[in-house]
Amino acid sequence: MPSSPKPGGRKKPPASSKTAKILKIIKATPPAISSPKSPSVSTEAPVRRASTPNSTVSGASTRSRSSKAPSNKIPSLLSLEVARPSASSPTPSRALSSRRSSLCSNASSSSSINCTILTPKIYRYVIRNIPDNIKSQREFFKILVTSNLPIVNLKVNYNKTALVECKTAAPPNFQTTLRNLVGTPTISFAPLNRHAHRSAATENNKSKVSYSCVIKSVDQEYTLEEIELILREQGINFHKCWRIISRATGKPTSLLRVITHSKTSMDHLLLKGVRIYGRIHTVEPSKVPQPIQKYCTTCTKSGHDRTECTDKPTCATCGNTHKNTICPNLKNPTCPNCKGNHPAWDMKCPKRSEPPKAPENTAPIRVLNEIEPIDDNSYEHFSRVDSMIKFITQTLSNVFPDKRLLIAKVIERASADFLNRTTVINYTGGRISIAMAPINYFGGERSSQFNPVENT
Repeated sequence: MPSSPKPGGRKKPPASSKTAKILKIIKATPPAISSPKSPSVSTEAPVRRASTPNSTVSGASTRSRSSKAPSNKIPSLLSLEVARPSASSPTPSRALSSRRSSLCSNASSSSSINCTILTPKIYRYVIRNIPDNIKSQREFFKILVTSNLPIVNLKVNYNKTALVECKTAAPPNFQTTLRNLVGTPTISFAPLNRHAHRSAATENNKSKVSYSCVIKSVDQEYTLEEIELILREQGINFHKCWRIISRATGKPTSLLRVITHSKTSMDHLLLKGVRIYGRIHTVEPSKVPQPIQKYCTTCTKSGHDRTECTDKPTCATCGNTHKNTICPNLKNPTCPNCKGNHPAWDMKCPKRSEPPKAPENTAPIRVLNEIEPIDDNSYEHFSRVDSMIKFITQTLSNVFPDKRLLIAKVIERASADFLNRTTVINYTGGRISIAMAPINYFGGERSSQFNPVENT
C-alpha cells in the first residue's frame, strides 16, 4: 500500500535541469584565497538563505541541519537570495581598483628609479687551419661542443676557417685545449680582429674621405687666391677650391666648390658659413650623387653583395679563381665583366656605373659620423636627439635610395621645427655626413633660410 503524505507536509519541487547546471557550476568554483598581509577581497557576493520576518535561523542550527541533511537534497535556487553589501564595507570593485592603482604606482616609481636596457656582450673568435676530416659544419661542431665553450653562434667557412661567438670570454689557454681535441698543432684560435689582415700597403693606399660643399653668392671679382687666403685665416682646412662653370653658358658663376678631407672644417662651413669681407656667405652641400649598385667581392659582379652570393670566388684583376691579393697581373688588370683595362671594382667600369635595377640592388650607405661610446645602457642616453636623427637618416636613405635629396630636406626641416636642431645632411659617395647644432647656434639666421619642401 503506498504511503500517503503526512498532513501538513510540503512536497519538494523537483529541480530543473537548468537549476542543476547552475548549482554544479557554483560548487565547482574554487573558494577565494585571502592574503595574510592584506584583507581578503571576495569577487563573489555573499549568499544567504531567505527567511520570513517571523522566523530566524542561527548559524549553529543551520550547520547542524546541514550536517544531518542527506547529500542528495539540493536546495532550490528560488530559496537563495544575494545579499547586498552594506555601505560601511568597501565594495569588491573599489577594493580591487585601489589595490591595482597602488601596484601601478609602485611599479612606475620603481621603473623611474632604474630604467636600463641590458645588452649582452658577445665575444667573437676566429679559428683557422681546420683539418679536412672535420671541416664541415656538423663535424666541427661535434668536436667544439665537447670543450664546454659557451657557443652562441658558429659558422664554418669553405676556406677551413670558422667564426665563433660566445657568451663569455674563452680561457687564455683555449688554443691548447682545441689542439688537443682536434689532434693537430696547426689549428689556431684567436680573438676576431677585422683589420688585422690588412697589409701596410693596403692601409697606405686607403683613400681619404672627401667632403664637398658649395659657397653661394661669391662676387666674380674675387679671385681664387683671395678666397683661399680667407679660408685659411678662418681655420678652414681644405684640399681644393674652384669656381663652378655653368654647363649651359660656359661662363663662371657665383658658386665656389670646396673639397676638404676634414670633417671639422666641413661642419664649420655648413653650420656657420664663411665670412668674406664682412659678409657671411651660406655654404650648402653638393648635389646628391646618384645611387650605385651593390658590388660583390666574391664573384666581382654587381647587383648583390658577398652575403647574397652563391657563385665561386673570382679574381677582380684577371677573372681567375685565385685570390686577388696573389694575382700576378696586378699591374695589367683585365676586368672579368667588360674586359676593360681596369679591375672589376673600378667605378670606371660601365657595368659598375649602371643604375640599380631595383632598390634591393642598391648599395647601402651609412652615416659617416662616429657614434660616441656608450658608457651605460640608460634609456636617456639611448634616446638622444642626435642619435635618433642619424638613425632615421641612414634607414630612410637605404630604403628609398632614389629619394635621398627629398629625405635630407624633410629631415632638416623637421629637426628644426620639432627637435630644436639645425641639421645639414651631406651625401658624399657611399657615406652620409651629418652636421648638427642647437637652433640658436646661429642666432636664428640659418633657420630662416629653409624653404618649403617640394615634391621632386
